[in-house]
Amino acid sequence: MPPDMPPDCPVRVLGLGDGDLLYMVDNNGMLTAQDPSGFGQKFVTRLFGDRIRYVLWAWPRFSAKGQIDNFRAEKVHQSMRGEVSRLMKDGDVWDPTERVRGRGAWRDDDGEIVYHAGSYLWRSGKLLKSGTEIGGQFYPLRPPLPLPWEAPVAAADNPAIMIGKLLQTWSWARPKADPFIVLGWMAAAVMSGALRWRPSVFLVGDKAVGKSTLQNLMKFVLGDSVIKTDDTTEAGIYQRLGMDALPVQIDELEAGADNRKVMAVVNLARIAASGELRLRGGQDHKGIEFYARSCFFFSAINPPPLNAADWSRLAVLSVRKLDPKRVAEAPDISEKVMAEAGRKMLRRLLDEWHRFDGYFDLYKRSEERRV
Repeated sequence: MPPDMPPDCPVRVLGLGDGDLLYMVDNNGMLTAQDPSGFGQKFVTRLFGDRIRYVLWAWPRFSAKGQIDNFRAEKVHQSMRGEVSRLMKDGDVWDPTERVRGRGAWRDDDGEIVYHAGSYLWRSGKLLKSGTEIGGQFYPLRPPLPLPWEAPVAAADNPAIMIGKLLQTWSWARPKADPFIVLGWMAAAVMSGALRWRPSVFLVGDKAVGKSTLQNLMKFVLGDSVIKTDDTTEAGIYQRLGMDALPVQIDELEAGADNRKVMAVVNLARIAASGELRLRGGQDHKGIEFYARSCFFFSAINPPPLNAADWSRLAVLSVRKLDPKRVAEAPDISEKVMAEAGRKMLRRLLDEWHRFDGYFDLYKRSEERRV
């Protein structure tokens, strides 16, 4: 057997993947992979970061005078390959598509929520540092997202009430339903990875009816936990998402002379609804696999020519010319206030998650009886 890993190593070995790639967690908690040919001095230095003195102690290289003058990168690689042999059964392949969870909300093996906020994980009311494994799933260090509110939020302070009243100031075609569908979408959006079905919305309206203002309001509430983009290419969106389960907002998804790119984005939303595995071509004729687990929110003046299957998976909302009286009565909400409301809403969603499956089953049964 190759040499054992030294004790208390700041770099953790996860497994061996396709192409002889060795997957590791670096000193900062970030996922990294390297093949044997790239496992040199520079890579090891980056891997261990400010703990590089550990490498000099564990895998030293000695000068002719018997003094440590550097480290032996090949010995580092041998020890880590040995660790793989001990961790993995014969024939096992460590697949990041199946074993890595990016930012967003996820269910663990017990059905409880793990919320990956980039730098930290929220689980059962406690914060853990990212770069850790839970139930065989690895949550790497990623750019930070807004954290849930520090303390539980009482029902009387539920920010959804204020946000719901604000949404009613738009001139909806169905004023008793549409603003609450938008409110519900925002709640579902931040829980995308934990849902078994992810709803998407298509907002249609003429110029100057408040479509972009609504998109901005949602962005204020959700902060960096939503990807708001004008990039209408499928590749641009999935490259931005990576392993994350974050919602996507796209304003002005208009019909054009060439609707193929637009339709590809809508198709991505359809696949994301059920969280199916997506296969795409890549460089060197190697395919790229990723799971699409996002709620989408589109808006347009002239929507693209969608088929019946696409429309059936979208909540289609229509907004009309603004009512000056309603706008005058709307509260003046700042971005800071909305961001605070978003964090409180997230905390309530996480704290009350245990109720979701029961309520959802009741809703399904009531719909079945109604039909």
